[in-house]
Amino acid sequence: MSNKTTDTLNYLKQQNVSFAHQLLDIQTQKELNDLILSACNVNESNVQLYIKFREGFLTEREFIEALDITEQHRYQLALAFLDSFSLANNL
Repeated sequence: MSNKTTDTLNYLKQQNVSFAHQLLDIQTQKELNDLILSACNVNESNVQLYIKFREGFLTEREFIEALDITEQHRYQLALAFLDSFSLANNL
C-alpha cells in the first residue's frame, strides 16, 4: 500500500472514531434534556429551578436536590449529568 492510501485509510478511521464520539455526546445530551424536560413538566417550580440552574445560580447538585420529582427520576438525572461530564472530559 502506498503512503497516500495508508494516510487516507487512517484519516477515514479517525473520522469514524470522531463521529462515534459526537453521536454518543448527542445521545447523552438528548437523554439529559429529556429528563430535565420531564422534570419541568411535573411542576412549574421545576422550570424556575432550571432557569436558575442555566443562569448559574444553582449547581447541578443543588438543582437535582431541589426538584419536585421522584427519587428514581432524581437518580436518573444525576447519572445523566455524570455521563455528560464523563464524555466532556474524555473527548
